[in-house]
Amino acid sequence: KTSLEGFQFRSTRESNGDPSLAVDGFEEPLDWAKCATIDNYFVEKPVWMVDLGRATNVAGVLVRTWYDGLESNGSSSMYRDYLVNLNQYNVYVDHYPRRYRFKNANLCSSIKRTDQTLTSSSRLHFQCQRSLHGRFVYIEADGVRNRWNKLFTAVLCEVFVYE
Repeated sequence: KTSLEGFQFRSTRESNGDPSLAVDGFEEPLDWAKCATIDNYFVEKPVWMVDLGRATNVAGVLVRTWYDGLESNGSSSMYRDYLVNLNQYNVYVDHYPRRYRFKNANLCSSIKRTDQTLTSSSRLHFQCQRSLHGRFVYIEADGVRNRWNKLFTAVLCEVFVYE
């Protein structure tokens, strides 16, 4: 936080959902303002990507997400409302930078709203069905189809990729 003539504000990096916040090494506290966010405001299925730097065997991905099971107010309730419209996460591994369509062969794992974990836990574990080899890991978010308001926000506080 920075102070200027009595006013306090956060750096824009802490509050705009910058993608790098999901790999900054900070897990606590689970404050959505310190997490990466992706939403479907301009695209149907938003994607977050990390470049591992070299081709690697990926056995799974652990995502620490923002979840507040308690009543809260202010801007965090806005994110809770957007989370209601989140239906599914898909994790893909590929050798190449973003493609518009992912191949099923590159799918590591999915978590759907029906799994209950999506809306009741701050830890999401995606264990690949088989070890996948690639340089890029993608987390794709998808929303519900049966609500009048289809906007959602996916909040990624920390992402761990393991072999």
